[in-house]
Amino acid sequence: AITVLSAGYFTIRFSYEALKHQRQQDELVMARNIVAQVDEVLNKAKQTVAALARHPAIVSMDRSQQREALTLVAKVTELIDGILVLDMNGRVRVTDRAEPNTDDLLPEEPYKHFVQPVERRRVAQFSDIFTSKSGELVVAINAPILHEGALAGVLSGVILLKNHSMGGIEGIRIGKSGYAYLVDSLGNVVIHPQRTKLLENFSTNPAVQ
Repeated sequence: AITVLSAGYFTIRFSYEALKHQRQQDELVMARNIVAQVDEVLNKAKQTVAALARHPAIVSMDRSQQREALTLVAKVTELIDGILVLDMNGRVRVTDRAEPNTDDLLPEEPYKHFVQPVERRRVAQFSDIFTSKSGELVVAINAPILHEGALAGVLSGVILLKNHSMGGIEGIRIGKSGYAYLVDSLGNVVIHPQRTKLLENFSTNPAVQ
């Protein structure tokens, strides 16, 4: 009896561990697929902002030409909710005229989030995720505007995170109580099915680590 019970226990135990491992692998594949989708969407938006920063209408530093180009891009680019040109002091020169109002998407310190990173590295790059004046979570893609070889300003495309599913993360359910969420490089929650968790720091969570 002891032999049979022992054999049964180890068989069940082995089967449980095998199923648990398979489930973890399935979840890992799902996570990697979502990562690929999010990367693709964000990289396309980044390429759009970088290309626009080199466009003659933007490089001209003529406000009317810039506004026309910004409004067109804001209307046709799905991920970008607002787009603007700033001078090197962080003052807004021109914004698009599309909805939503781009001024509401700006942080309290545009220089810190938009200009300073571009001054350090003169390439198109993502800002840290920040809270806008209207209290929403936002990230920006910032690109240098070079006029006659000198850094003349910064072009920023702003993404309002609540407007975009980012691979449908909020709707993913794993088992009875599991779910998916997205954190930034500091471990701050930026997309989560429970909105009360937004901006909570998960850096000590084993999965995040």
